[in-house]
Amino acid sequence: MNTLPLFSIVVLTAKFMRLLVALLLFSAVLICSAGAQTGVVQDSLTASDPFDTILVDATYVPCTDTTESLLIFTSGRGIYARGKEGVLFSITTGLVDDMKDAVQKAQSATDTASLDSCTTVGVILAGPRFLLINNGAPTKQTKPIQIRLERLRKFARKKLEDAMERLSETSSQEPDTAIVTLPEVAMEDLRQNMNNSPITTEWRCKGTVTVRVYVGREGQARRAFVSDVEVKGKCGALLVTSALRGVLRTRFKPAIKRNGRPTSAWVDVPVQFQYKRR
Repeated sequence: MNTLPLFSIVVLTAKFMRLLVALLLFSAVLICSAGAQTGVVQDSLTASDPFDTILVDATYVPCTDTTESLLIFTSGRGIYARGKEGVLFSITTGLVDDMKDAVQKAQSATDTASLDSCTTVGVILAGPRFLLINNGAPTKQTKPIQIRLERLRKFARKKLEDAMERLSETSSQEPDTAIVTLPEVAMEDLRQNMNNSPITTEWRCKGTVTVRVYVGREGQARRAFVSDVEVKGKCGALLVTSALRGVLRTRFKPAIKRNGRPTSAWVDVPVQFQYKRR
């Protein structure tokens, strides 16, 4: 005889929990948007750095542990991670300009009535602006950004599927026996180029992401992918994108041949993330 009231309590509790998770993501995005604004001021690299200025930083948080992270830069480059895999990709000028136009028109917004923790996307736009989007049912205000994000997300997924096996095979080829020293990187320089999203602090993210990077003879990182990830839970994709971006922004000491000349070569770079209390 108490079945109906009990059922109602269960339904209300489930709705409350979904809303609570969405609101927690909302607070993390607020903090992250503030961090993005200060991070631009602290950057010491020139505007020519293709991984310098973030146009859109989107985090997809499903009910499973397979979080997705999508970084889009004003240069037309992108970094996408799903779970523990990540890929770099280029975006055509038309798509970048279209996204820039949508970002310019977008306003900070959150629709708590329609949010669901299984479909919510936290989006940080260029500058101190943020959006929370119900990816399954975006509102009129959030739909323009959502449509463009989904287009780029599908494109990035395809790039990820195509690239991982190919890059792994290429990097595992027999090394050049004339190389006497592999590329080297100063870990302090790498740490300075790591612009971690503050959301990683909110989620207490920690672990190690190993990036395999192809370093040119002038010390620039040309290609990179993630070869190993020791990260638990939903933090994987966030740390993968952070590690890839940090490595690509860092200058290396190139590999050296026996004749003393610099050359191009692959090298593994372990990037460690430590959770620090604020």
